[in-house]
Amino acid sequence: MRGIRQSISRLAGARALLAGAAFLASAASGHAQSMDEVAMAMPRIHPPQFGVPGLPQPLSPSDAALVRHIFDAQAHGDLTEARQATDRLDANFPLGKAMLGHILADRYLGSFHKSTPAELKDWLAHYPNHPSAPAIHALLLTKADKKDTLPPAPQLVTFDPTPGNDPVPEDDTPQDLSFKRLPGLDHSVHERAGSGHADAALRMIAANTSISATYGAQLRAEVAQILFTLNQDNEALRIALDAEQQGHGKVGLGSYVSGLLLWRKAEYQQAMAHFEATWSAEMTSAAIRTAGAFWAARSHLRSHDPANYAVWMHRAAEQPRTFYGLLARRVLGVGIEGSLSLTRETLGTADLEAISATEAGTTAFALLQVEQPDRAEQEFRRLAGQSRDNTAMIHALMLVADKAGLHDLSAQLAALNQAADGHPHDYARFPVPALKPQGGFSISPALVYGLTRVESNFNASAVSAVGARGLMQLMPQTANYVAETHTGAARLHDPAVNLKLGQRYVAYLADSDVTGGDLLRILASYNSGPNSFARWGAQIQHHDDPLLFIEAVPLAETRSFIQRTLTYSWIYAARLGIDAPGLDELAAGIFPHFTATTPDSQSLNRMKIRLH
Repeated sequence: MRGIRQSISRLAGARALLAGAAFLASAASGHAQSMDEVAMAMPRIHPPQFGVPGLPQPLSPSDAALVRHIFDAQAHGDLTEARQATDRLDANFPLGKAMLGHILADRYLGSFHKSTPAELKDWLAHYPNHPSAPAIHALLLTKADKKDTLPPAPQLVTFDPTPGNDPVPEDDTPQDLSFKRLPGLDHSVHERAGSGHADAALRMIAANTSISATYGAQLRAEVAQILFTLNQDNEALRIALDAEQQGHGKVGLGSYVSGLLLWRKAEYQQAMAHFEATWSAEMTSAAIRTAGAFWAARSHLRSHDPANYAVWMHRAAEQPRTFYGLLARRVLGVGIEGSLSLTRETLGTADLEAISATEAGTTAFALLQVEQPDRAEQEFRRLAGQSRDNTAMIHALMLVADKAGLHDLSAQLAALNQAADGHPHDYARFPVPALKPQGGFSISPALVYGLTRVESNFNASAVSAVGARGLMQLMPQTANYVAETHTGAARLHDPAVNLKLGQRYVAYLADSDVTGGDLLRILASYNSGPNSFARWGAQIQHHDDPLLFIEAVPLAETRSFIQRTLTYSWIYAARLGIDAPGLDELAAGIFPHFTATTPDSQSLNRMKIRLH
């Protein structure tokens, strides 16, 4: 849905994306010593009465029962019982202070307790580097008197929980060749090009003499791409060719945009050379290189050269986690599932010991033990943020997150692991939690999984910057419309309700005149909004070519959304053993028509794998 590029963590308002300090800096030295002793020892793995079987349970059964009782009382609004039980909690026992910090944060940020500035200040004094510190500080700002002296904003290191920001290794430029981008310059150049001032954008690039020639070539290629989507083909081609020349064959985007522009002019043989150059460009992501190979194959076919068509299509098929790579595999009649790494790795003792040797890791295991997975994820994310350069720790965290059912975290860490070690971890990157829409599936389950993976990364509590909520990121007013009743924003965090209404919204878009039942237009409308799509969709010059349509979408976010949603939907179709929505039609060069299903037509009971 519109606006999904930012999400709060599953504890409302507790998103912490700031920069770094140590854990529990205000802890007394005696407590720090006891915590070190606990962290360095492998916690016991109790029988799985509570928590996650197979993961450490560092709290004693009695301490765990008390902490669990306090959280439960607070969740039900019984604050009197929660306070009395908290008084019985010994903050000096191993992990006691850590548990108290989470208990009080849960209470102060909850809806049943009216926090005072004094309480919040005292909490921040004791827990300045806690995962909930930014949310507590933000709450304090709303309650404190303007004359009050407030503590500084917490500075934390954590792993970004935003669904739209999860790593996509196939989009990365090779690390040893990449240049450091300047976000401010990027934004200014794109804004000027998009508003009809390409010359000003080019002057801005030329004026920045401190940037490398390859960075300048990349920016020029991006200007050309914007003009291509605005149908200013002659100027776009001039700039794209210039970018290609200045990039000295290293920056593939200039070659790729040149090829698209020449294809749209029906100059297929000339386009062919530029697409082939895209494949050979070393400072280019796997996704763009694969796209170049696929379009090179198409160009050879249009030029009546079937032999080289096959050569280039096979090159495109080498990347099965990209949009064009999956299309190429279908064109060649090669399956998808066999190209994925779906064997679950074993979570070993060494992995558990590495995480347990940290305060954040031991605290997270304790929170899992007392049935607080959202808070445990905050601690795991903090540990991941502090361990970005420690590939062994990131790998261990991925395995633990997968074991604990923290699918949004495991998926992000799997992509991060792939980018670091070059080995795919598809079982974790594309998890298959048991999605159970109220009333069952009314559209392709593969499409539901693909949309949910892109929109929220299976985080039912996700909220975008503009208020879209839940698994499929529905705006409350949209949900009310398709439900034909007032749903309430809170209910959109109920997975069953959100999935039901999300499917209903997809079906509504399919029935609209704006989309005409075309799957590509449905996805474009889902992301940008149907009114927005109605304004610019009809302006796309695609010559009845669905792939050219996708490439010419003028909104970069929507263009990426269409490709990623289809890519993930096709991967999930392979995992579930069902038809891949739109794949056959796009492989044949046909606009894919949306086809609804009924709860019985593709029953979950018939899917190849067991959902977990």
